Amino acid sequence: MSNSHVHPAWHARGLLFENCSCTTVCPGHIHFDQLCTRERCLGYWAMRVDEGDFGGVSLAGARAVVA
Repeated sequence: MSNSHVHPAWHARGLLFENCSCTTVCPGHIHFDQLCTRERCLGYWAMRVDEGDFGGVSLAGARAVVA
């Protein structure tokens, strides 16, 4: 028996705004294994998808905030 998973094709293009309490670009933005430059990272991301597709579903116009 095979344990394969189907991953839908996707792409997205848009804008990402980041604000973080780290001293430079947020290390967590690069990779979550990297440590923050402060004891606790306080940050926010805002994303706007101008064009994109996920498994045949349009992502154009999608917006999200991560806090």
